[in-house]
Amino acid sequence: NTSKIFQLREEDEENYYCKDCQTPQTVYVSLDYGIFLCCLCADNHITHNISKVKNINQDFEEAEIRFVEHGGNFRLRMY
Repeated sequence: NTSKIFQLREEDEENYYCKDCQTPQTVYVSLDYGIFLCCLCADNHITHNISKVKNINQDFEEAEIRFVEHGGNFRLRMY
């Protein structure tokens, strides 16, 4: 399941950059927004209860993967 998240990150260049601060090499996913985040912004999401985040190296449930597939940094920006 982690390979699918890596694939989603690599398929869309915007997913490689943190949605909040544009830092390259995202390592977290917001499970509430389906976006990719850097370590600092993921910590901010956790600390301020903005969203639930998960490290891209963790196992993802199929429902979480589908949500990220329909989300992504580009789609949120276009919203």
